[in-house]
Amino acid sequence: MGKAATEQEKLRQAKARLRRIHHYEQVTHNVSQTCRFFGVSRRQFYTWLHRYHLATPPHIVALILRARAERQYGPIRLCFYLQRFHQVYVSVPTIYKILKRHARFSSYVDVGLRHSGRLSVLPVWKYNRPNEG
Repeated sequence: MGKAATEQEKLRQAKARLRRIHHYEQVTHNVSQTCRFFGVSRRQFYTWLHRYHLATPPHIVALILRARAERQYGPIRLCFYLQRFHQVYVSVPTIYKILKRHARFSSYVDVGLRHSGRLSVLPVWKYNRPNEG
């Protein structure tokens, strides 16, 4: 219950931030008025605005997802592929986050016994590939 509540809270906060940015861009075009209206500091608003403008454009996200579906490459090879064939640079961590956000990786897998003989559960990302055979 706690994890779901925190996810809902994060989603609610993100929607509120996005609402403030849209208010600034579509209604007032004035940061001071927007911050006064919503009761937030200008410094915090500029932080959100900067993050909003740095977000990966939707056409790049679509390109990454399409290349992943066609080629089944991991984040590192996708980075090289996009640079070579599409002249687009996206960092490896950004590609990983996009794939994770769009559920292109499965969840954690129990890897069982390690060499030391003790049971450990480590995050191992298995790719969603169709089974052959």
